[in-house]
Amino acid sequence: MALFNIDDYDKPEFEYRNSRGHFLPGNKIGVDTRFPPGTSGNPGGSRTTGAWIAEWMNILCPEPSHVLLEIIEKDDEPVAKQIAAQRLLGARREGRDGREETALVCDRTAGRPHVSV
Repeated sequence: MALFNIDDYDKPEFEYRNSRGHFLPGNKIGVDTRFPPGTSGNPGGSRTTGAWIAEWMNILCPEPSHVLLEIIEKDDEPVAKQIAAQRLLGARREGRDGREETALVCDRTAGRPHVSV
């Protein structure tokens, strides 16, 4: 397997990629724009879906049940907001299901209690 030569840049793309589409060893394309080792291209990161749901749970917690039902029924509401409303309504149910939902809501909003090992 021959190494890529920067002078051959005008060659078709398949000549400096392997059969799986990966660059061949010695490739120099994009070297100037790569992030140095140990440096992230997205240092703050993006929030996970769970973080959005937890934020909506905190916002919607004081709302009455009829408002939560309206949120669930509207198609134009964000999905994370609808999921949070469903979880909050579930926490208001009786029995084991309600206790499990309540535990989930508390874990997502107030955080899990620290347990020492």
